[in-house]
Amino acid sequence: GIMHIRFRNGVLATAEAGWITIDEPGALVICGSSGSLYAADVYEPSTAFIIGADKQRRPVSCPTSEPKGVGRLLAAMDGRVSKESLAQELDAAAHAAAIMEAAYRSNGTGTWQPVEEI
Repeated sequence: GIMHIRFRNGVLATAEAGWITIDEPGALVICGSSGSLYAADVYEPSTAFIIGADKQRRPVSCPTSEPKGVGRLLAAMDGRVSKESLAQELDAAAHAAAIMEAAYRSNGTGTWQPVEEI
């Protein structure tokens, strides 16, 4: 799936998701005019780096203090994940749902649609 995003400041972005990848399933790649960010696995980001305009790879330090995936669910059930972290995760999920809802409306109308405020 592909989604085009227009920010309030006029910047345009494209988000693309799919199951076919040239490298790692679950990889995250963010490309910009000054460089790119690559994470081989967004759930265990042990391989993450930035590629600048000079084409040099610079490693990125990723926090791994909290469990991921199913381990995170179990840890949350046991109270081993902070309430602040869970609240941030819930907030991010609500924003992602609002973005997807706007994308569905846009697809149905063929016009740009605003993302509803959360």
